[in-house]
Amino acid sequence: MSELWVKRNNIYMRDPKRIDRMCEKLRKIWRECPDQRLGQLIENYIIPSGEMRGEATCWLFYKEDDETEKQMDKSLRELCQHHRVVRTHGDHYLCLDCGYREV
Repeated sequence: MSELWVKRNNIYMRDPKRIDRMCEKLRKIWRECPDQRLGQLIENYIIPSGEMRGEATCWLFYKEDDETEKQMDKSLRELCQHHRVVRTHGDHYLCLDCGYREV
């Protein structure tokens, strides 16, 4: 079972912690492109280029959140104009603006 799932009361469900994490990433992307409407933002930065353009609703309906979150991470890295990177531990680095991680 992937880390996307948690067990609560003997029932497996998607991890609710993903909600705040993904909403925060959406907020960061939107702050970089404040003139775009939500639909434009999703079409331009969350749906991978070349994948079902113009059919955003269908693409989002069937994708698991981990795949959508990976695309959000990719867009954040591309949109971040300047990485303010700090060392977290060992050879691990983190951008304070977009959350980009590097090992």
